Amino acid sequence: MFLRSISYSCGKPKGYWLLKILLDRKWRTKNYKLTIFMNSIINKIIWKTPLYGLQVVTVNPDGTTHSEDHEYVMRRYGLDRHTALAYLIALKAKRNLQRY
Repeated sequence: MFLRSISYSCGKPKGYWLLKILLDRKWRTKNYKLTIFMNSIINKIIWKTPLYGLQVVTVNPDGTTHSEDHEYVMRRYGLDRHTALAYLIALKAKRNLQRY
């Protein structure tokens, strides 16, 4: 999916080696480095949101993947499983905001 969106030049895709390095998860240290990198990006986003007047709501996504709600949302709205999961997590965040 991601490989298709990479533009080609001279018969070779641009950024192919970077993609290969990021997606190759054989080594433990590479997984650790990738996890640290992703968490640092998330933390930077969280730090910057008050500057734009936004509120960050953290939600535990447990129990949303293999639930009856997940199947219902997929069939009712015609969503794929990833979009349905994002929808359920957003609903969970909305419920948490209404409680407080």
